[in-house]
Amino acid sequence: MKNSIDHNICKQCGTCAALCPNRIIEKEPDGKNYGFNPDRVHLCLKCGHCMAACPNRAVQVEGLSYEDDFFELPKQGLEEQGFFDLISTRRAVRVFKDKPVEREKLERIIEAISLAPMGFPPHKVQVTVIPDRELLDKALPMLVEFYWKLIGWLENPIARFRIKHKVPLETFNAMQGHLKPILEKRLPYMEEHEVDDIMRGAPAMLIFHAHMASEAHTDDTLIDLTYGILAAHAMGLGTCALSLIPPAVNKWGPLKKLLQIPDKNEVLAAMVLGYPKYRFQRGIKRELAGVSWLG
Repeated sequence: MKNSIDHNICKQCGTCAALCPNRIIEKEPDGKNYGFNPDRVHLCLKCGHCMAACPNRAVQVEGLSYEDDFFELPKQGLEEQGFFDLISTRRAVRVFKDKPVEREKLERIIEAISLAPMGFPPHKVQVTVIPDRELLDKALPMLVEFYWKLIGWLENPIARFRIKHKVPLETFNAMQGHLKPILEKRLPYMEEHEVDDIMRGAPAMLIFHAHMASEAHTDDTLIDLTYGILAAHAMGLGTCALSLIPPAVNKWGPLKKLLQIPDKNEVLAAMVLGYPKYRFQRGIKRELAGVSWLG
């Protein structure tokens, strides 16, 4: 079924036209009914705004159906304080109980991530779920090997020069000033004491990746990651975003193969999760680098 509006049930409220991001819906030439402009209909993103807002289900977008692609929203309003309680009590968790995360909770987190906004529908980001330690234990020595090599590259003037001019400056500064000093201390400790200071011994991990050429996937991934972190926190789970995972998977072929990431995909983010072993008793106040009010 092509994009259309059923004039028999349309109440002419104009909500669909007002919400269409590309102004595809407008008054028809007779000035009586709303319809899809045939010269702009190819710009339809299938975002579903028009169908989601129509009180009478009069709008139809090709490829979408009210029965399969939409759900009714709760009638009660959102509580402002509940939202701030959620985000203020969240902390990065790096010490976990030796307890697996139930599949039902992992599926619920994936459901939350699927509700995240995106630059251009449909979703471009894929999520790989690793629900237990078996695969993570296989990945750990590969991660360690990669980061030992990274230390060597950063100590080599030629390799360091190439890295500096290949990655964004903020990434290079983080690698040189923050990551390298930590790895130089932590990698020997990990090997000596047989501990996991990279994935923190977490029982599960989510890896976010997308085809390298797909539109807006970098920004989308960060939003998806945030939704996943907050959803996990709402269910009593602790999480930690891991910036060590993406570069290692992207640059180390055996690791990418082990984690079954498609060759044409790049990993943009990863988060470990599990039940926190300890509970925080208070929050930490933070200030932004700066806030400017222009008016």
